[in-house]
Amino acid sequence: MESKLIHKDSRGTITCFYIDGVEYTILQTRKGFARGGCIHNVVEHAAVLQGEVEYHIRGNAAFKVQKGDNVHVQSETPHYFVSLTDSIVLEWNAPPDQKKRKDTEWRSMVEKINEEREKQQ
Repeated sequence: MESKLIHKDSRGTITCFYIDGVEYTILQTRKGFARGGCIHNVVEHAAVLQGEVEYHIRGNAAFKVQKGDNVHVQSETPHYFVSLTDSIVLEWNAPPDQKKRKDTEWRSMVEKINEEREKQQ
């Protein structure tokens, strides 16, 4: 198995690896930062490997997810998460081309959260 660091910024890192042609993404995120605002045409799965995050999924109340918990985001549903602690989240099933697809409104919320967090640093 080979992994590849695909992004690094003040929020943390994003690393991908592949098993049997399936892409898995590890999002290492610092406390207070958000990731996502995306939308996919497939069901996306996520598992919190470390820490605690708060998921926001359109049509649902925000909810906390901690180490060992799983989340399943239905197709065509905008979503993002905010790290309540330093966290590591594993995501899979969304193909690479779908990861670039953003919901304008939800991505704007993610950017606002991250801008506010940056000001606090």
